[in-house]
Amino acid sequence: MHGDYTLLMSLALDGEATPAEESRLQEHLRTCTACAAIWDRWQILDRRLATAPLVAPPADLVAKVMAQVDERELRRRRARWFGSGLLVSWLGVILLGLAVTATLVILGTRYPQLVRTALAGAFEVIDGIGWLLIGLTTCASNLGAPAIAASVGLLATLTCILGMLWLWIMGHNRTRAAGPFSAAN
Repeated sequence: MHGDYTLLMSLALDGEATPAEESRLQEHLRTCTACAAIWDRWQILDRRLATAPLVAPPADLVAKVMAQVDERELRRRRARWFGSGLLVSWLGVILLGLAVTATLVILGTRYPQLVRTALAGAFEVIDGIGWLLIGLTTCASNLGAPAIAASVGLLATLTCILGMLWLWIMGHNRTRAAGPFSAAN
């Protein structure tokens, strides 16, 4: 019911209400305090908007918006390219697996002992890696989270120190190689 009067208020503010609609609205506003309060707020807001100065958009608004649109399009293209790269990588892995399987089947028919020995060696390597991972997991669980965090922090710190040392040595060697009589001076 009040939705109809809200529509009438909007039409009246825009100057598009008929005289019959105006009188119907005024009659309702005399009896409904909630709608009368809304009507008063809307009229105040309408007057404020009518007297507010017009603000021109910044001169570079279109350029900024277009830059954002271009950036979003670039991110979308990169995501699509990355997804395509993953698909091609997986297809390459599958094809490599098929090629290895086909090679093993062909070699297995001609040299069965060689293939058995190669597969046994591969399984021993995989088994060794599995036992190594189990050992590392057991060791990590025995150490606890604080010790692991400290170890990772120490490793990161050492990596940074070695990287800075490398950069210092390379910069030092570059200035030495230039010498006092080089063309750079």
